[in-house]
Amino acid sequence: MRYKVILMFLMFFAVSLLQACDGTREASSIADAYDVATEKVLSAASSEELVEISYTLHLGLADYGKDAKTGSSRAVVAAKEKFEQAVKEKEIEFYTTSYKTKK
Repeated sequence: MRYKVILMFLMFFAVSLLQACDGTREASSIADAYDVATEKVLSAASSEELVEISYTLHLGLADYGKDAKTGSSRAVVAAKEKFEQAVKEKEIEFYTTSYKTKK
């Protein structure tokens, strides 16, 4: 009887450890997706490309579900902020260039 209790405890511990590792891997994948999108933003040549990059990222993150939207990991939050800042700076660059050529 005692070995059954120990076996159940070990199984419970193994399952919780696997779930914890899975969340970390998911957060790492989400952060990587933001990093790849950020690199694409930096090399974008138009506002339309920025929209396509953002939409592609959105579709990619939809596979991860709720966690991708909440951004529970610090790495995810940092990668998301870096992506958003890159998009904002690139859009300002496009707007400034467009404004200067119109004058």
